[in-house]
Amino acid sequence: MTASERIIEWLREAGVSFKANDSISAYLVAGEVDSIQDEAEMHVRALLESFVIEPDTTPSTSRIASRKCTCARCSPVAMSHART
Repeated sequence: MTASERIIEWLREAGVSFKANDSISAYLVAGEVDSIQDEAEMHVRALLESFVIEPDTTPSTSRIASRKCTCARCSPVAMSHART
């Protein structure tokens, strides 16, 4: 089971909404953001390659798959109410 599948399962069981504009950061535990980002990076890389775009050598996409979110909602402080 992937990190996103585990988190989705937990959110559903807890009755937490996770639609496009919902922030789930308050429900994540340490390490889950990194796991989701690693999983997303893999999928973004595969998406770029399916469009026949070489993500490592194309200037506009060279780091796109590995960019990390730095918004306040994704910071460790925002996750202080996470489940245990």
